[in-house]
Amino acid sequence: MQITRKLLKQLKTIFEKSGYQVRFAKGRFQGGYCIVSQKKMIIINTLFPLESQVNVLIHLLEQLPIDLSRLNEKEKELFTKLSRSKIKV
Repeated sequence: MQITRKLLKQLKTIFEKSGYQVRFAKGRFQGGYCIVSQKKMIIINTLFPLESQVNVLIHLLEQLPIDLSRLNEKEKELFTKLSRSKIKV
């Protein structure tokens, strides 16, 4: 699977449809998942290369609950492909 900005955007959309806020910020942090004031947030470090940003989201895709009922068919297909095959891009 190719790492592209489109893949990053698709992963962001999957999380947002499942109730997570996805933020991109610069800083000295790894990036990941946290809860702030009862809001589920995913923070991605924009100083990381695109591949690392995508890998953070794929790792979280395997760890966090995703509401498949809110996803369209293409998003479900991507989710299934990534979670079933445990693809590491």
